[in-house]
Amino acid sequence: MPTKRKKSTLTGRTERNRAKIQKQNKRQDLDYQQKEFERDNSTRRARRSNESNLTAESSRDLSSLRARVSDPVYSHNRLERDNSTRRARRSDGNYQQNENERDNSSRRVRRSDVNYQQNEAERDNISLRARRNKPIAWNTAVETYEKNIRDGPCHRCCSCDKLIFTNQISMKTTNDKMIEKGYTEQYLRTLILEELYDSEEYTFCSTCNDYIKANKIPRFNINNSNLKFPVIPDEFKELDLQPLEERCVAARIPFMKLKALGCDRQLGITSGVVNVPIDVRRTIESIPARPLDSGVIELTLKRKTIYRSYYMKERVRPGAIWKAAQLLCNTELYKHEGITLNHAYESQDMNLQDPEPSSSNTVPNVETGNMSNSELQQTPTAVVPQNTEQENYIPEETLLDSNEGLNFAPGEGQIPIPMFLDQYCEELSFPTIFFGTARKKQPHS
Repeated sequence: MPTKRKKSTLTGRTERNRAKIQKQNKRQDLDYQQKEFERDNSTRRARRSNESNLTAESSRDLSSLRARVSDPVYSHNRLERDNSTRRARRSDGNYQQNENERDNSSRRVRRSDVNYQQNEAERDNISLRARRNKPIAWNTAVETYEKNIRDGPCHRCCSCDKLIFTNQISMKTTNDKMIEKGYTEQYLRTLILEELYDSEEYTFCSTCNDYIKANKIPRFNINNSNLKFPVIPDEFKELDLQPLEERCVAARIPFMKLKALGCDRQLGITSGVVNVPIDVRRTIESIPARPLDSGVIELTLKRKTIYRSYYMKERVRPGAIWKAAQLLCNTELYKHEGITLNHAYESQDMNLQDPEPSSSNTVPNVETGNMSNSELQQTPTAVVPQNTEQENYIPEETLLDSNEGLNFAPGEGQIPIPMFLDQYCEELSFPTIFFGTARKKQPHS
């Protein structure tokens, strides 16, 4: 009996192998292969019509998948395969656009459910708290910070013109890509700065990117607001006015008290700003040098000449100050303020009437330290020359050699104007930024 049973087992195994070989030979025929595939699909559909079979098949496939995924090698290979396949498909612009539309539409449908929306918000909050509370080593935090600020804020947002760091760039794109996404040329002309429109790549900050995704003009867009500074002529830029030289030609001086704040020691205003109107013509004529001279004098700006402390102290160029004043007097706001210059002051042969030199011959609101009139008459850098008909004229040297230099207070005796009553106080305070041009008014929404 055992011998007969063993013989029958061998015979059955041989028949199965023969049938398997015959099926493999038949599958080499494409027609047979397609018929077999259709037959298997129809059989599978018939079995799946039964819910018990469908549930059993799903649980079987799910358990098999979990068993394979538990293997780290299989899981890693599967992830790489899926990523490579996804990258290959996403290289097609049409597929990428369709995928984004499909994901957005699916997300909108799910978010229409209030419960899903609430669960999503809670999930995002939990994830955000986990990221914020995650302990970070001090060395890692310092390295990350130094890496982010290594190049400085050298990137420019093409919409709000704000300088941002590399890690603050929210979107990098090109003109062609934005047109492919459906943005019109008119929208792009309004969105992007005129001087950056023809650049190869556009960069946007996170604030502007949120508006762009909603197909809206960003709130701080330069082209659509009054934040854009006017174009400064090259002739005025070449003067390269220093801070005190700018104060000499500014029609307003905003006195403010600054204090270092916080651990980063950035400056902040600690009290109110005093907006003082300035007589530009009187200030320029107070400078004791001919504008055509190329010399340098030392000026000390004070609130009042009787004060010992000063507000600013620098060496200035009278020629550059006069040239800047000439250019500014032809601008819109300076004409509106009625600011003019005495062109006789520019000439070397100016003949201003001055009967006799006396102690009252000093220029208004100007001091030269503790020097007396007799000392001024003996020094080659005297502010008040003896027996001369040319006021504010220094015959040879134009660099004052005293310790304190020339003290002047252009705002002394002037009544401050409240900033909310002075419409153009900012434009008149900073001529190197606005060049005597008023900001355009932004329409109220």
